[in-house]
Amino acid sequence: NLTNLSKAEEYFEKSWNYFLSLKKQYALIMNTNACDLFETDFCHNKGAILSDAKEYGKAEKLLSRCLELRLKHYGSRSANSEVGLTYHALGNVYHGLGQPIKAMEYQQKSQQHLQSNPHNNQDQIYLSMALGSEAQGNYQDCEKYYRMALESASKSFPPKHPRLADYQRRVACALMFQLKLAEAKKYLDLALATYESNLNHDFLQEELARLHLDFGQLYNY
Repeated sequence: NLTNLSKAEEYFEKSWNYFLSLKKQYALIMNTNACDLFETDFCHNKGAILSDAKEYGKAEKLLSRCLELRLKHYGSRSANSEVGLTYHALGNVYHGLGQPIKAMEYQQKSQQHLQSNPHNNQDQIYLSMALGSEAQGNYQDCEKYYRMALESASKSFPPKHPRLADYQRRVACALMFQLKLAEAKKYLDLALATYESNLNHDFLQEELARLHLDFGQLYNY
């Protein structure tokens, strides 16, 4: 049992301060690609969860917005694994909506992008599987897929890359849901060390806010 209410309060306060800092910066990034990328990740992750929950209409709106932003960012002519994953997710949605021709069209487009560089997108595929398990409350499988995403990303990114910290934090959250608190703390500490090595990147404020919120929840169990 790691319950420590004073530590929990301390981390909740740190999280709140990061959110306040982010709020001040938000007006400055509204017209930048960074803002688009935040929205892109949100739309893809939320859309995938809604698709797994069979709320295909809502999922289609979010994933279509994600595709629009990713094509804008990467270009419509260049193959990209993240674009391919969005086509894949939309293909699943159209299959669920009973539109097999459109579903096949999107899956074909997905393969065109994913086959261009099959190694760089594997962690995103595991992420999608983890989100699906999380939406169903299956935290054991969720943990497994987040670990697989972390392992895959570790082969494609340098040791202190923020994407690794994101997966470390996600593994920790899956462990917390299973009340494996000591192990969860180890992964939160790893994520914090990784983020702190990237403090020159202003757009990590949101990630640090989430991480400190997770620390607060850890000590509040």
